[in-house]
Amino acid sequence: MQKLLMLLVLTTLIAASPKNANKTSRPHQQPELCDCKRSVNDIQPSFFISAIDDSVVICDTHKVNAGSGIYNNYVDFLKHTSLGAYGNIVACPTKKTFELKGFNFALHYQDRKLIVASILNYDVYDEKTGNWQQLVQKRTYEQTIYAEAGVLKIGEAKMVLNAPVYSAKAIELVHKMYDDDVIINNPRASKYQLIRRLLGAALSGDEISAEQLVNYSKLISPNNDSKQVLKAAVGVWQDYKAAHKLK
Repeated sequence: MQKLLMLLVLTTLIAASPKNANKTSRPHQQPELCDCKRSVNDIQPSFFISAIDDSVVICDTHKVNAGSGIYNNYVDFLKHTSLGAYGNIVACPTKKTFELKGFNFALHYQDRKLIVASILNYDVYDEKTGNWQQLVQKRTYEQTIYAEAGVLKIGEAKMVLNAPVYSAKAIELVHKMYDDDVIINNPRASKYQLIRRLLGAALSGDEISAEQLVNYSKLISPNNDSKQVLKAAVGVWQDYKAAHKLK
């Protein structure tokens, strides 16, 4: 009887030893889920994520010291606020970059999912001062990255833009800017400014500006630095028109 009890105790100790405990917990250790590093050749910053079961895992586990307070990790931080300006969202350990609509993003973590909102710059006209102002981080599209059985997936892009509204005076100024650039060939604003303002006027329902925005993509040089912004602006206008069933 005494030998039997000793055998039972010994079996229990072996099963509970650290060596065996590591074997059972190892699949859930974060280093294996997040075994990827940013390349020194990356032009844009990257945000690395992985998955456990139906939860998105954020690989950066450092504390976040933000203006709104100190957070234990990025999950805690992104539950309370949004983090902007990340260029690439990368899945570890496959190192696959998610295809997202837009090229600047704000991130938010909710219900074990990562909500990605693309942000673009828009201009508004101040009637009182007679000056244009640039609005930054205007949410345009929203996509959700989620996990199913440990596999990361991404939903379709949804248009969420609350479009700026231009006055008749602002739209008149946009028409003149376009004429100065295209017809007179004496631009009084940068191409980035003209593109943003053509888009704003189009979103405000001005059909002339909408037509000029699309035509401008045919006139601008393919090598011009603003070509990517123009392509994004035309896409926003077309998607906004389709989402709101505009003509």
